[in-house]
Amino acid sequence: MAPRFSWCSREYSGAVRVLWCLLAFCLRSYPQSGEPKIVVKVEDFRYPRIAALASIEGEFTYVVTGSERRLVSHQSNVSEQREKESVLEKPAAKNLDTWTLPHLDRGHYEVRYRFVLLREPACESPSRTFPAEKSVSRSGDDVIVDVLVKATRQCAQY
Repeated sequence: MAPRFSWCSREYSGAVRVLWCLLAFCLRSYPQSGEPKIVVKVEDFRYPRIAALASIEGEFTYVVTGSERRLVSHQSNVSEQREKESVLEKPAAKNLDTWTLPHLDRGHYEVRYRFVLLREPACESPSRTFPAEKSVSRSGDDVIVDVLVKATRQCAQY
């Protein structure tokens, strides 16, 4: 009769058995069919300089389902709204195009971009932009992605 080798047989030394057990545990712990990874790329995304110079702030919310993206709400601090919003909206939409948002069986993605100008106590430095900040959370079947984009307000030059 041919020798029988099983993972638990005595033919394997103790160290080999420990390694096999660790490998089996790691493979079982690794999600085989888990959710695809959401990739939100905001590391290089900055406040549009022209918007910071014009003191334009705003908030834009997109709903993404499958391959469709809709702008569902927008607010801005300027009166000529649609003209000025495109200064913030177009860069946000372009940034959103670089993301990987896997298909959701149920629910949708809600993506909020908030463009905020910080007030500097002294007007000695020109406006500065900061790396965008992101947070990803769930609300029921929906995935909420918040992106905060900040810059300092440009001081008036006299």
